Amino acid sequence: MEIKYENDRLKEFCNNEKKVKKKFGAIVSEKLVITLKFIKNANNLLDVANFPSFHLHSLKGDRKGELSIYLGKTTGVRLIFEAINDDGNNIEINNYSTYKIVKIINILEIGDYHE
Repeated sequence: MEIKYENDRLKEFCNNEKKVKKKFGAIVSEKLVITLKFIKNANNLLDVANFPSFHLHSLKGDRKGELSIYLGKTTGVRLIFEAINDDGNNIEINNYSTYKIVKIINILEIGDYHE
């Protein structure tokens, strides 16, 4: 899969283990590295969805169209992203089988969207 980022600052942050560790701690830093590697090596989002510890799920309300992956269940920190096509347009996730067509994600943020 291909990973894009909402902006260069976020890309630099996500790919700097030291900065992630400083802001969120060692668990999140380690989980982020593992998660990004897994996504890069996946064929599509269905591969990611089939890995239970990521707890991939669609968000609701004002975050409709966004998806989330746990970066340590007890930390509250999530990798928040949208599924996009080659043109950069959102792919609406209607059901589980839609994950199979997603080959590009755009990371929007890392954080706790419940705060």
